[in-house]
Formats: sequence, structure tokens, C-alpha cells
Amino acid sequence: MSNSTVLNNVLATQSYLTDKIIGDKVRQIWYVVLKCAMYDLFATIGIVANVINLSVFWEMGCHDSAGVTLISLTLSDLVSLLILFWMGMCYNPLFTYSDVSFDTQSVVYLSGGWLKIYISRVTSWITAFLSLERCLCIAMPLRVRRALTKSRSVYINAGIFVVIFCMLPPIYSTTWLDWQWFPDRNRTLLGLDFSSDRDHVYDTVALVNVVLTYVSFFIILACTLLLVATLNKQLQWRNATSKKLSSASSKELRVNKMIVLIALLFISFFFPGTVVLLVMVFVPEFNKGMFYNNLFTVVWAFIHILEAWNSSFNIFVYYHMSSKFRSILNYKFRCLRRSSGKTVTDKLDQCNYVQHSLSVRKQCEFVASIPIFQKNSY
Repeated sequence: MSNSTVLNNVLATQSYLTDKIIGDKVRQIWYVVLKCAMYDLFATIGIVANVINLSVFWEMGCHDSAGVTLISLTLSDLVSLLILFWMGMCYNPLFTYSDVSFDTQSVVYLSGGWLKIYISRVTSWITAFLSLERCLCIAMPLRVRRALTKSRSVYINAGIFVVIFCMLPPIYSTTWLDWQWFPDRNRTLLGLDFSSDRDHVYDTVALVNVVLTYVSFFIILACTLLLVATLNKQLQWRNATSKKLSSASSKELRVNKMIVLIALLFISFFFPGTVVLLVMVFVPEFNKGMFYNNLFTVVWAFIHILEAWNSSFNIFVYYHMSSKFRSILNYKFRCLRRSSGKTVTDKLDQCNYVQHSLSVRKQCEFVASIPIFQKNSY
């Protein structure tokens, strides 16, 4: 046997062993546990949490730039979890091998995978804007508050959604659904079809995605470090002087703490995905359908679950750090418990009564603010 033959056999054996870091059977077990069960489980929990967040924010209203950005962050989290729920459905073998006229893996690639990437980048840039805005408020408080109004914050957050969406049309122009023959299913189903320049477009969009990911991640990291240092200085000053902060300063301190916690959650749960993106750049075979397909599938399943946790845990930060959020949420749950034994008509009457009471209360507060109705006003 020649040396070249021995060398080829050794390389083939090493290639086989490397490819089987995670075997096909093990991959299938993780596939069912993570993508079929855990995706839908954590997505459902997160969807409920973010719907609650939106309802509370609606009651609180948007009074400043931070409030607008927090609502935008909640919306992006909600969309991300809805997409993850849809991905879990498509990965379920019961749905895949049902009587549907499309290949669920192909459909989820376009309607789930790339949309999930898009909304994850939106979440990262909204978090980056939230952290940067808070840092600027500390450095130049008066100037930033005058420049960054509520309406401008709406435009900036909407711009984040729109600008990052621009990376999707090139993908959808080179990848589409068409009727394909699937021998293992013995059926003709809607599957993926590609244009001739698809690989070049994919590489370009993937590079843009990596740049967007790392720039936003480092902005969040730098701003979080600055905010933590500022918080430590404020706490040391308060302990040294033994002075009680004013209500405005105390509120600013709580907002800073809340944004730091949101940023720390993001860094903790998105850091693994950020590292894996870098691995995909330097190891092209670590990709779907490539040499390390099994490992790639399992790793990204864990990353999606971590991102779902990030989208779900913010409600605990809001509840712990915002007294207004906590009081409104507690009030809503008390109302639900009290009305659990009532009919639908009784609940509607109670809801109308509460809304009328709130309206009357606002009118009374407005009248009381007029100088002629205040005490000692002549």
C-alpha cells in the first residue's frame, strides 16, 4: 500500500470523526428537544410577558425618549418570540410530515430564519440606542433632553426597523419558493430555489450582519461600563454625604439602574451568538448543510433559546426597578382576581367604571392645577 493511500485513509478517518462531533442520532434528539419543544415553550412564556409589558406601558404612556425606546424594544422582543414560535412549529415532525403542500424546512428558512436574524439585529440596535441615549443624558443632560425629544425618538426607533430591513430584499431576490420533487417524501412540494448569484449575495449580507452585530454589541458594552462607573460614583457620593436624593435625582438613578440591567441581560444572552458569528466567518464549514452541520444545528438552537430568555426576562427588570410599572401591574392582577367570578357584562361594566373614574380624576387634577382654584390664591 502506497504512502499516499495510507495518508488518504487517515485523512478520511479524521474527516469522518471530526464530522461526527455530534452524531446524527444525537443531533436528532437535540433537534426534537430544543427546536420542537423548547422553542414553543419559551416563546409562549415570552409572548405572554411582552403582551403584559405593552399593556402596562400603554397605561403608563410615553412621556420621554426612554419610554418610546422601551416600547420599541418590547415590540421587537414580541416579534422575535412570535417568529421563534413559528419556527418551533415548522421544526415539529408532526407538522412537517402532515398533509401540507410545502417543505417546512424551506419555508422556515425564508419566513423564520432570516426574519429572526433581522429582528435580532433590531433588538441589538434599539438596546444600543437606549444605552447611548442614557450615557449622553449623563454627560450633557440639558442639551440631550432638548435635542432628543419624544417625536425624534420615535423617528430614530422607526428608522432602526426600516434601515436594518434593507438587508432582507437581496436575500429574497435570490432565494424563493418553487415546486420541487422530494424523493424521500415521494411528493412535489414547495421548496427553496436559488439564483446563480445567490452565494455572492449571501456572503455580502452575512458580512453586513456580522458588522451590525459587533458594532451594536460594542456600543452596548462601552455604554454599560460607563453607566456602571457613573452609578458607583453616585452611590459613593450619597453614602459619603449621607444626603437624601431629590425625587428627580432618585428617579434618574432608578432609570439608570434599569437600563444597566437591560444591557447586562442583553450582553449575557447575546454574547454566545456574537462569538458563533465570528466562528462562522473564520470556519466557513461551520454552517447549515456544510461540514459541521450537526454541531451548527445544536449550537444555534441553544443560541435562539438564550435570545428568547433575553426577550422574556425584561418584565422582571421593569417590575423590580419601576414603581409605576409595578403598581399598575399589581392593580391589573387585583382587578383580574376580583372579577374572576363575575360575568362578562359585569366585567365590562367594571372596566367602563374604572375608565370613567380615571377620566374624572384627570379632569379634577387639571382643575386643581389652575391657580384660581389653589389654596391661598387671591
